[in-house]
Amino acid sequence: MNPPWSIGLEMQFYFLFPFIMLLTLRLGYARTLLLIMALCIAGRYLLADYYDAFPMPSLILIKLHMFMAGMLVAAAVRERKLGYLLLALIGPVVTVLLRIEMSKLQVILQAVMIIGMAAILWQYQPGAQLAKVIKLPRAILTHRISTWLGDVSYSVYLLHLLLVVPVIAILLRDYQLAAMSAPARFALICAIVLPLTYAIATLLYHFVEKPGIQLGKRVLAPRQAAQDVAR
Repeated sequence: MNPPWSIGLEMQFYFLFPFIMLLTLRLGYARTLLLIMALCIAGRYLLADYYDAFPMPSLILIKLHMFMAGMLVAAAVRERKLGYLLLALIGPVVTVLLRIEMSKLQVILQAVMIIGMAAILWQYQPGAQLAKVIKLPRAILTHRISTWLGDVSYSVYLLHLLLVVPVIAILLRDYQLAAMSAPARFALICAIVLPLTYAIATLLYHFVEKPGIQLGKRVLAPRQAAQDVAR
C-alpha cells in the first residue's frame, strides 16, 4: 500500500505547487512557505478528526511542511543564504507540533537530512575546509552507479511490490519459505527480487520514462516558443 498513498501525496503537491509559487510573488518566498507551515499546524488542531482519519500520511497537509523545507533548502543553495537553511529546520519542529507518529530519531534524521543535503549541494569557495569534508560524499553521490540508482529509483519504487508479493507467495507455497530463519528468508527474497526489479526498472527508464519525458518536452516546446515570441 506504500506506493499508492505516497504517489497520491506527490500528485497533491504538483497540483498545489503553481499556486504556491504565485503566492510567493505576492507575499515573498520565505514568508509564503512559513505561512503554509503555519496553516498545516492550524489545520491539525482545527480539523483533528479529519487528520486522524488518515492511517497513512496521504493528506498533503500532513507532509506539506517538509516540501516547504525542501524548497527553503533549494533557495539557500541557490542564493547562498544560510537564513533560508535555518528556516528549513523549522520543518522538523512542525513535524513535532503536528503530532505525527514519528520517533525522536526520525525527527532528528529529518534535520540531519536538511543540513546534509544543503551541505552537499552548497557551492563553496575554492579551498574551503567544508568543501574538503564534503568531497567524498559528493563524489559517491555523483558516481555513475549512484546516478544510475537515481535514474531508475522511481521505476523501482513503483515496481518492487509487484514482484515482492508474488515471489513471497510462490516461495511460501512451493519452497517452504516459512520454515527458514528470518535472515535466510530476507536474503533469499532479496537475491531474487533485487536483480529482477532493477533489470526491469532499467528497461522502463530507457524505453518508457525517457521517451515520455522527451514527448512532454516536445508538447510543451511550441507553447514556450510562442510565449518567448510574444514577449
